[in-house]
Amino acid sequence: MAEALPYHTEHDDLVLSLRFLNRNRRRIAGVRTDFEDRTDGEARFASETKQFDPGNRIYALYAAYDHPKRIPEGWENEVPKEDLPLIDAVISTFLGVSRDWEAKEEPLNWYKKFDPPKISDALSNVEWRQRVPVVEGEIVSELIRKHSLPNANHRTAIAFLRTYLNSIAQGSDPDLPAAGTYEGEWYTWAERYVHESKRLLLLRRKTGLLAHAKAVGFSEVTRKSGIRIDLYAHEFDKGDVGNGAERDHQELWVQFVEEVLDRSEMPELIKETDPGKGTFVQRLS
Repeated sequence: MAEALPYHTEHDDLVLSLRFLNRNRRRIAGVRTDFEDRTDGEARFASETKQFDPGNRIYALYAAYDHPKRIPEGWENEVPKEDLPLIDAVISTFLGVSRDWEAKEEPLNWYKKFDPPKISDALSNVEWRQRVPVVEGEIVSELIRKHSLPNANHRTAIAFLRTYLNSIAQGSDPDLPAAGTYEGEWYTWAERYVHESKRLLLLRRKTGLLAHAKAVGFSEVTRKSGIRIDLYAHEFDKGDVGNGAERDHQELWVQFVEEVLDRSEMPELIKETDPGKGTFVQRLS
């Protein structure tokens, strides 16, 4: 009988992600060694192998890294000078989100190295001077998709929404949700966007792994928070699942911004045109 394949498992204080599926346990061990060999001297590596039987016995390798909480020195020299205020604002937002979670006694693990140049890459993909929700939806989508932060990419991108919209709504005092800690009334409606975003990103990033899971007999893959991907709803060998998920991801966050503006009693900004990247940078300075 077909069964669900969990995408995450917990090990000590780390959340491990599915990395590899194979019927040969020795092959699993070899891949695990490859992952461990990539660990630098300061990071911690954790892994776990689980056995499943979706018709035939198969092994799943779960793994994660825990990196030191340190922003690399000299990153400013690796990005265009004009992007520095934007990147610094995103980093400040991430650090604010991190402090909020530390105050809740739930400090964030750093599952990857901090990569500020990827923030610049994300913002370079944004097409400015469109409607405000489209521009900000692209900003949120690209920041999440590039995954430049060691954790809290969704939380930081959503919280950064406030920075952008405050710059647009100059001279007024918009009631915009901070959103970085995933708490409060706002999350009762925003949660569905976050969950759908994570489902779409998994479809985009792990198309090959999901196709393999389907081929060996799994019916669905489940993420944390009850997020599920019905593998039989996707023809991995025919359709362009990854690109379709990427388009849907951007559209999702445009809709999210429109709902934020409507709930913040600022629907007039839905039709307003973004004044451009240079203006945003200037207002941050």
